[in-house]
Amino acid sequence: MKTTIEKNRKIVITAVFSVIIIILQFMAYMIPTVGGVSFSVVLVPVVLGAAMYGPVCGAFLGGVFGLVTTAACIIGIDPGGAVLLVANPAVTVILCFVKGILAGLVSGLLFKVISPKSGIAAIIISSIAAPVVNTGVFCLGMSLFYIDTLRSWAGGTDVLVYVFTGLIGLNFVVEVLLNVVLCPVIARSLKLYGKNK
Repeated sequence: MKTTIEKNRKIVITAVFSVIIIILQFMAYMIPTVGGVSFSVVLVPVVLGAAMYGPVCGAFLGGVFGLVTTAACIIGIDPGGAVLLVANPAVTVILCFVKGILAGLVSGLLFKVISPKSGIAAIIISSIAAPVVNTGVFCLGMSLFYIDTLRSWAGGTDVLVYVFTGLIGLNFVVEVLLNVVLCPVIARSLKLYGKNK
């Protein structure tokens, strides 16, 4: 009986996290940037799901994130993604999914390995890993499959400099900081670590 309840709880919570991911990602496309910086927290539910239910759940939630980013490219609300989709449709779809899936998977694996030693360290490291993997895979994909697009976007500046200032830049720093602040607070309230677990 307890196993059935736990399975149902996992399904419901994973579904709730999936809906939150969809809402947060579409909101990120609709909210204007402040000084060119967007405040995306979409990886927070990916990290939390990975911490609660493991790497497979994290990968699934990362896949939901990938599905939403793919949809945004297709319908055109992500202008940069739409450009990539026209340039190479198959790679764009694969890249959207792979970066999200790996972000959730790595986050879950790190939490699983580190949490027996320190729950707070596990959630902090997992919350850093998700955006690092997501952005890192995206930048690697751009460098391997969209070098002409990168050169065009760089506008005559050095492509490597553009990758660090344009693709990664302040958005990445803000995303990591938001994850590091929000994930431990929410994880603590969900009793994922600490003496209340």
